[in-house]
Amino acid sequence: MRTSSVESAVSAAPGLTSNTDVPPSRAGRTQGGGAGTLGATATPNEDRYAAEVIAWVEAHKGHAAGRATGVATIRFVLDRRGRVNDSAVFATSGDPSLDMLALDAIRNATPFPRAPATADWRTRTFLVRIDYRRRA
Repeated sequence: MRTSSVESAVSAAPGLTSNTDVPPSRAGRTQGGGAGTLGATATPNEDRYAAEVIAWVEAHKGHAAGRATGVATIRFVLDRRGRVNDSAVFATSGDPSLDMLALDAIRNATPFPRAPATADWRTRTFLVRIDYRRRA
């Protein structure tokens, strides 16, 4: 049986330049993240919104056909209204069809939930790892 998971990798922060900078995937787990200010400096609304965005991607992603497996990392930018301003493959899965499926997951999820009224940003960049693998 095939399963796929979506997890947030990290924000597109300075110094993040390659797939080796992205934490390893954990199958079947969806994690919040992607905020420019996570951790001690993040507000609860920022963390909640990031988790909501990741769950939204999870709910709208497709499933890999055949025996294809891999992890694609997608970078996308949301505005406060939940519209995707930009999206691209940040790190390839090695399979062009999986990369397109992952990009389609972002496009199919549009519009995303609106940002909280307390958000102090106009656009926000997310990196998500979309994992397509066989369940053992």
